[in-house]
Amino acid sequence: MNRNQIKSIVIKGISNYSKIPEHKIKEEHSLIKDLNFDSLDSTELIMHLEETFNIDVPDSDADDLRTVRQVIDYVYKKNVNTYLKKIQKK
Repeated sequence: MNRNQIKSIVIKGISNYSKIPEHKIKEEHSLIKDLNFDSLDSTELIMHLEETFNIDVPDSDADDLRTVRQVIDYVYKKNVNTYLKKIQKK
């Protein structure tokens, strides 16, 4: 999955939790300041990402995800690492 595909899925998830239309969500937006996320929204988004992308997001990592760009990049990196681990096992 490439970064643009991940970006689209992440922004759709953020839109669902923030009730802000997808086209208004920008990578530089802060989840808390710009999109009005509270701790419950953040937790639900992390759970959604874990389920959607089949990844594990430790609390220590989740605390550092403050912008839309950071979320996208984090998921992208996790996806690439998972793919590379699968290739190495073969």
